[in-house]
Amino acid sequence: METMQTLAERLPQSLSGRIALLAATAHIVLYVGRAIHNLYFSPLSRVPGPFWSRISEFPHSYNFMRGDGVPYVKSIHDRYGPVVRIAPNRISYSTPTGFRTIYGKREHIKDPEMYIAPPSGAIGIMEADEVNHTRIRKYLGPAFSVKALEEQEGLIQGYVDQFIEGLRQRKNEMVDIDSWLDWTLYDMIGKLALDFDFENTINARYHPRVNNMFTNFKLMGLFYAASAYPWFYTFVQQSLKMMFARRSENYNFIQDVVKNRVRSQEKGKTDLWAYVLEHANPGDLVEKELETTGWQIVIAGAETTSTVLSGAVYLLSVNPGRTQRLVKELRKRFKSEKQISFDSVAKIPYLIAVLEETLRFYPPAAFGVSRVVTQVEGSEIDKVWLPQGTRISASQYCVFRSQDNFAKPDEFVPERWLDDHDEVFENDNHDALMPFSYGKRNCIGRSLAIVQMRLILARLLWNFDVELCDQSRDWIEQRSFLGWEKPPLYVRLTDRHHRS
Repeated sequence: METMQTLAERLPQSLSGRIALLAATAHIVLYVGRAIHNLYFSPLSRVPGPFWSRISEFPHSYNFMRGDGVPYVKSIHDRYGPVVRIAPNRISYSTPTGFRTIYGKREHIKDPEMYIAPPSGAIGIMEADEVNHTRIRKYLGPAFSVKALEEQEGLIQGYVDQFIEGLRQRKNEMVDIDSWLDWTLYDMIGKLALDFDFENTINARYHPRVNNMFTNFKLMGLFYAASAYPWFYTFVQQSLKMMFARRSENYNFIQDVVKNRVRSQEKGKTDLWAYVLEHANPGDLVEKELETTGWQIVIAGAETTSTVLSGAVYLLSVNPGRTQRLVKELRKRFKSEKQISFDSVAKIPYLIAVLEETLRFYPPAAFGVSRVVTQVEGSEIDKVWLPQGTRISASQYCVFRSQDNFAKPDEFVPERWLDDHDEVFENDNHDALMPFSYGKRNCIGRSLAIVQMRLILARLLWNFDVELCDQSRDWIEQRSFLGWEKPPLYVRLTDRHHRS
């Protein structure tokens, strides 16, 4: 009996060519048919957007893979309006109501394409479903309470002391302030969340595990971009084995730290686990889940706060008049550095305004985290009906930089947040600023991040005059994956108390 291979070899060459042509034609017809459906017959066909984005996932995937996804989506909003179609089944909003509805409604579930399973396979607070997220957040809550913050002030001030002293030893040198902020925040959150000191600041270099933390943000962004094409997803996965290996090493390290801390049951500490172990129902605690959550808190808690502070330093440096105003206010208010505390920095209006404007101008979570419509009957957002399965998002960058929400949106103007602002900002929608997200899944560490930002920026500018180096004039021109890919931020510091 002849094999299929033998039969194929005996087929007339012209017939083989016809079969190949027929297969190619079928693929073209299928693609054209799908494109026509997406353009004219899809339930989303009335939502405006670029031609190629309406018929194909490719522009969306390509731009996000390059790290240009945030400005790409912003450009679509600028041209087509507040509700746009960025891919055949993806809708983006730049309205505050859209933002609240997308992230505040339980029926809009987290998009599984956005998350790579942790190395252990155990869920953490980031990817947990609604039931598990509520349970995890409940036992974490006391660790982020006002009482917990008050008890942790001494520890946080101690790490800021290390930060200031390290910079003082390098006065008049060119310093990468972004790295110093990273080191300080990772040391701080490591101690608070893991009872572990990475000792970045003391050693003036990244701990090997911290140095690879951004890998996780980049991986999530790359896999989200590749998710539309299963074959490409597999290719990316194979191509990034080294990044996956680093990610697993980081996870395993933190897993061991959390495991040892939880099992020790040590009393008298003020780290996160002290509050969890004291207040949680033991039946609610799953060891692998605690390990994953601890890993996620370190990554999210340190990187985002550090990013905002680096952004504030840069934006003030290129706006010297505003730097002078803030410095004058801080140095007039505080005669001694010991007066700079959690409570006192909350009473400096211009400091608060600078940080609010930094969060608006340069949000650390600029990326529009995707949700999926699950209701069988669909969902209506801003009078646009979305069928079940539609992927929806609202990028903070697009919302905060929209002219519909803020006057002069592409200018850094802290004064817009003050009571005596210029009348041009009278109609600014302050409620549109939601840098810690919205709803039950908003940032659990919001209060901690706010006091860290205020305290560190106040003490930095109280102690030093900061001058931006020419190498970093265009620092803010960055790529974005899940977070910003920050280059070094070089500055020169003059110690106002020990001038040479």
